[in-house]
Amino acid sequence: TTRSHVRVRVPRGFRGTRLRLVAITRRDGVPIGRSAGPRTIRVTQPHPTRASRLRIVRGSKTTVVRFHRGGASVRSIVTVTVAGRRYQQLVRGTHASFAFGTRHRRVTATVAPVRADGRVTKATTKTVR
Repeated sequence: TTRSHVRVRVPRGFRGTRLRLVAITRRDGVPIGRSAGPRTIRVTQPHPTRASRLRIVRGSKTTVVRFHRGGASVRSIVTVTVAGRRYQQLVRGTHASFAFGTRHRRVTATVAPVRADGRVTKATTKTVR
């Protein structure tokens, strides 16, 4: 028996399930053989990495949190804590804008990446005094 490593691109709807691989052998474009793998394989999703370069811009009317998304994340949950109050936004992009001023206050921002199946992974936190 020979062992080989094959990278397979799986459609989004099949992630998180089990698949059975079927190999079709072709010669000059004509199929000449078909063989199925001995077992099914589990298809997993890549884990998103943490958000990086978290930056908090405090203004008199708005507070903006900018960041670089982690790999394989679809959305991000941005949480801002000011004076004991928490505010959250679910964003697709790389920044979140909050409509309140925090120019001379301590601000803590947390960015948690969200996978395609909706699971939230490890968050990145930064505090500005």
